[in-house]
Amino acid sequence: MARYIGFLNNEGVPAHMVKMRSPDHLKDVERAFKVLAESLKKKGHNLTELTVNDINDNIVGQTYSHLENKQFANRTFNKYIGIIPHL
Repeated sequence: MARYIGFLNNEGVPAHMVKMRSPDHLKDVERAFKVLAESLKKKGHNLTELTVNDINDNIVGQTYSHLENKQFANRTFNKYIGIIPHL
């Protein structure tokens, strides 16, 4: 998650691939990752050992249920769920 946020902030990105993103977009991604981390911790996953390759349909389903329990607005829910595949 940290590496992806670094990428979004153009850390280590070659000059020809730099893309400016709005501060609001960056904050949305960070908030979504915090909720994802909260969900993973709640389900007993060790975040220090979890890799991108470990994210599967079960984890996405757990996160989906966690977001449903938070009763976010549809737009927020979809935004948060939509960020997971970018990991």
